[in-house]
Amino acid sequence: MENKIASAYCNDVLGTLDGVELARLIGSGKITAAEAVEAATARARKVNPKINAIAAKMFEQARVQAGQSIKGPFGGVPSFIKDTDDVKGVPTRLAPGPYPANRLRPRANLSPNTGPWDLSPLGKALCRNWD
Repeated sequence: MENKIASAYCNDVLGTLDGVELARLIGSGKITAAEAVEAATARARKVNPKINAIAAKMFEQARVQAGQSIKGPFGGVPSFIKDTDDVKGVPTRLAPGPYPANRLRPRANLSPNTGPWDLSPLGKALCRNWD
């Protein structure tokens, strides 16, 4: 079995911080949402070729959102949304791998900022079958 261990940790503004601490730093102005989004995007691009976890990339939308006003307790914190949740303008595949185009769900009921939390979604994460 191929080793799928991948680490994205590096010397950037995210460091080893969790979402709560990132929200605190963004809220206090010590780092910007744009800096957090850029660092998280770089990390995602680094590890995704090895782990293939991204169902849909929303990097550009996250950059735009990071430049807007920050609201909510997790305002500006970069994150991924599970591909079982609908996001406006992004297909929901509900599958771990390639899914026929006629089975995609293009509808959405979540705004790109994922409601009252105001996260900055970098994309949608694949759902995996753990056989």
